[in-house]
Amino acid sequence: MSRRIPVCAGDRIVETCDADTVSRRYEGRPNVKIVRARKTGDVVRVLLRDTGDGPVRDAEGGSASGFTYDEPLRTGKLKMLKRYDEQTGTFVCWSASDGFNPFRFNPDKFRKEHDDNSH
Repeated sequence: MSRRIPVCAGDRIVETCDADTVSRRYEGRPNVKIVRARKTGDVVRVLLRDTGDGPVRDAEGGSASGFTYDEPLRTGKLKMLKRYDEQTGTFVCWSASDGFNPFRFNPDKFRKEHDDNSH
């Protein structure tokens, strides 16, 4: 019987597998670190690193893609999505004079209209 190798994400073991599965599934992946025994070179653990698909944060605390920004509050910060400005064609921060019409797109209303027209 082959030895089971733990696959860890942070402090959790997410899987145990044999050496063949480690070489097939994990070796060479950019977010994987293979831990080997010093003397034998056998794989003793697989560490999965969180690379994420999200954008890298810039120095101001927003996102590198520019779609969010931090709005300061008395108790901390609130992550805000920027709004699309049709005049400039760019994403901009909300100002105090901006308004948001919650009825502009209401998925519940759309679903009801669609259901009524399907009969």
